[in-house]
Order: sequence, then structure tokens, then C-alpha cells
Amino acid sequence: MTEFIDIQASIVEKLREYAPDIDTISSDIEEGFKRPCFYIDMLDTDINDLGNNFQEIEIEFDVLYFPEHQKKNQEELLKMRDILTKAFVRNKSIKIADDLITEAENVKLFEVDKILHCTFNVFIAEEYEKEYEENMEELKFKEEINGNK
Repeated sequence: MTEFIDIQASIVEKLREYAPDIDTISSDIEEGFKRPCFYIDMLDTDINDLGNNFQEIEIEFDVLYFPEHQKKNQEELLKMRDILTKAFVRNKSIKIADDLITEAENVKLFEVDKILHCTFNVFIAEEYEKEYEENMEELKFKEEINGNK
């Protein structure tokens, strides 16, 4: 099964491909971080278990871009809009593993307090092996039926 850390790492790789000179922070962001940079925030996650061995996951991401200058940055933010559009709209595929590729869906670009946000959803559907736990009473009952008292 795909793990959340692998999904986030694939978005980091995609950002490095389209903006190689910009640092990407995927762990907790702290005061005093170096600009310019991206910060990846995993927001809502919807998980549906279908049957006993199939799972659908929809995750909303928010990629924040902190421009180099906090105040005079309009041109920089416009250029980054173009880069993020290329990365998540024109080439929306996101490779998570050799056998798993998903796409960025419902991409939105907007600014809040001179910080550029790029929100999108990814959808993953995959089969998995269900793990069953038998409780001790069931095991004893099965042993009694089979004559192993």
C-alpha cells in the first residue's frame, strides 16, 4: 500500500523538476526559514474502504510559495504562477512509484498575504491485502471442532 510520506515525496520531486533552484520544505515550517521556498501542506484526506481489499484515497494538498521578498514580489509571484501551472495543470501527472501514477485535479492558484497557494487533489485507488486477526475464542472453537482439545 502506498504511504502518505511517499505521496508527499512525489510532490517534492515534481517541484524540484519544475523549480530546481527553490528549496522545498515538507516538514514543519519554522520562523526564520530561508526564502524563496515552497512548503507542502497535506490538508483533507478522504479514505474509503471498498469491500475487503480495495481502497480509495483522495488527498487535498496546499503548496505554498514564499517569495524572496515579502513586500515587493508581484512579478515573482506571476512567474511562479506560470511554473506551477506547467507543473500541475499542463503536466498534471505525479509519479508516486514505478507502478503508480496519479494526477493533480481541481488545481487552484491564489494569493493570501503575498504568499502564493497552489491547491489540488490527488486520487489513488489501489488493491491491498486485508489482514485478519482471529481472537483466542475463535481459535479454541476451531481446535475443539477439529478434535485438538
